[in-house]
Amino acid sequence: TFLNYKFKQNFKAIKKGDTKKLPSKKSYMMYIHIPFCHTFCTYCGFHKYIYDELLAKKYFQALREEIKNAKELGFDFDTLYVGGGTTLINENELLKTLELCKSLFSIKEISCESDPNHIKPDKLRLFNGLIDRLSCGVQSFDDEILKKTARYQKFGSSKELIKKLEAAIGILPIFSIDLIFNFPAQNEKDLLKDLQIAQKLNPTQITTYPLMKSKLTKKLIAKS
Repeated sequence: TFLNYKFKQNFKAIKKGDTKKLPSKKSYMMYIHIPFCHTFCTYCGFHKYIYDELLAKKYFQALREEIKNAKELGFDFDTLYVGGGTTLINENELLKTLELCKSLFSIKEISCESDPNHIKPDKLRLFNGLIDRLSCGVQSFDDEILKKTARYQKFGSSKELIKKLEAAIGILPIFSIDLIFNFPAQNEKDLLKDLQIAQKLNPTQITTYPLMKSKLTKKLIAKS
């Protein structure tokens, strides 16, 4: 499913044809999940698959049909959040999906997640007027942490990350640098250094998250 409903009972009633129970005076947010990545990070427990272009296209096509179904049922949304996985892994398909959402619903704000490999300026410019907030999962500027979390080879060194971010910040209205803290062996000094580097890049927003181990990721984290 891709819709974040807080009204399961109303949805069941609507499916039966009782559209009077649709709470039209409330505002709702739509959540779309893009479950594809090129490689997996050791700490990530989100639902995902290794990227396959043909499978991704089929997924996006089915997703757009489900979006149309939600419109036919009478739903409206003023906010859209796209998460993953890697949300910008297929820009053309995402572009068509966001344009459809804007045409069908009263969406005033769209937020998307990204990784450092999908923030090239020419690609981001495609989403001018669509994506209002882009959150880029940098996680850390510490090369040792990047290596232990399988991100160094995937996204590059701290210096390479900084270059990518410098080129991307300012293209879309809001750009957030996402950082994780509470890595094993990370201390306060390391975290402050990450925050200082992020601040110097002058993004619109910096967001921090604690490292959260799940049953799925605990062994992978301990191993690395």
